[in-house]
Amino acid sequence: MKRYIALILMGLLTACSGASTPSSTPNPDTSDSATKYMIGGEVSGLSGSLVLQNNSADDLTLSSNGAFSFVTALADGSSYAVTIKSQPSGLSCAVNNGSGTLKAQNVTTITIHCGKAMVAYYSSRNIDGSNSANANSTTNIWVVNFDGTDSKAITTAAAVSGDGGGYQPQWSPKNNQLVFSSSLKLPDGGNADGTAHNIWVANSDGTGLKPITTDTNVISGRPQWSPDGQKVVFVSWKKLDGSDADGNAQNIWVVNTDGSAPKALTNMTGANNPSKMLSAEFPQWSPDGTKIIFFSNRKLDGSDAISDNQVSNVWILNSDGSGLKPLTTLTSVGVINPQWSPDGSKIVFISTNIMTINADGTGLKAITSNISASQPQWSPDGNKIAYQFWQKLDGANSSGEAVNIWIMNADGS
Repeated sequence: MKRYIALILMGLLTACSGASTPSSTPNPDTSDSATKYMIGGEVSGLSGSLVLQNNSADDLTLSSNGAFSFVTALADGSSYAVTIKSQPSGLSCAVNNGSGTLKAQNVTTITIHCGKAMVAYYSSRNIDGSNSANANSTTNIWVVNFDGTDSKAITTAAAVSGDGGGYQPQWSPKNNQLVFSSSLKLPDGGNADGTAHNIWVANSDGTGLKPITTDTNVISGRPQWSPDGQKVVFVSWKKLDGSDADGNAQNIWVVNTDGSAPKALTNMTGANNPSKMLSAEFPQWSPDGTKIIFFSNRKLDGSDAISDNQVSNVWILNSDGSGLKPLTTLTSVGVINPQWSPDGSKIVFISTNIMTINADGTGLKAITSNISASQPQWSPDGNKIAYQFWQKLDGANSSGEAVNIWIMNADGS
């Protein structure tokens, strides 16, 4: 497996809660109040100034912890999507349960957690932090402040081969834990090679290291927290019956964060594919936690077989495993790495170009053209997309000599 550093830009929960102030609960728009409802929730860990938006408008500035509510009330049946317009200095805040549809009552369940702005990544550097690789090129999970200070190894394996010490870290919704994949030895993460890649969790200070899955013969990876922090979705080659045995297909699985109730959400067996090419990959929770997207090379009719030309498409299912269907229906070129927009209305992914599609499968659109572009990431407000690009720096439609980071509007302009 190629070694690289994966940056996950999120924060750690550090600040203390305080009382709310009038600035966080402005006077509501009460016109026609009998048929309109308020959008709000609670913020914690905040110091400084945080600016929220609802549906890309209705700016709300918060300066203290506690309850908040947007000024503008919405009619029953209206959609809402709360996003962060600007972060407080030195902190990173994350919105949970921030989108949905009004159902004849006020929304009070949106939670926003703020903490110290940090980066989680994996690296084969020496555990002492010196600028050299460790003897076995073992990767470990690290965290560091945005300003480059206080770099700390969360896992400290040195005798584990390759990337087995830890890779693919993801912050929890409260930004106080990390989930990742590792071949550390069960059950306590001892400094020795295990026999499988499992899903592990650790606190942001390095304590509390424990496995969520405990297989001895199976490779699992690509973990991601559910928005409510109660579950983890991941990919695994384990057999669909849940036994500790390697299957012939990689499926999407979900498990509670305490390791209980593992469940396969996709049902591919690879029975007609002993070469183990049939797979589902890169699962991503919707912002409201009700759906999961991923890409897979299974046939578009959902049968247990590889698609013609092994082309992958974006698929979607409900978080309980029902409602499986393809969102894209490409037959000659594939897709990888779909990502939800912050409000859950669109999905960006990589194909021959960077493309977007509505969450219902309509509106497929290429937002780059011709030149190789990759690794798209939404801005917190969903209005822009950052990406890697080979294009020349003058914007000419020809390849440059280096990869640079570019930004564009979400419509490609």
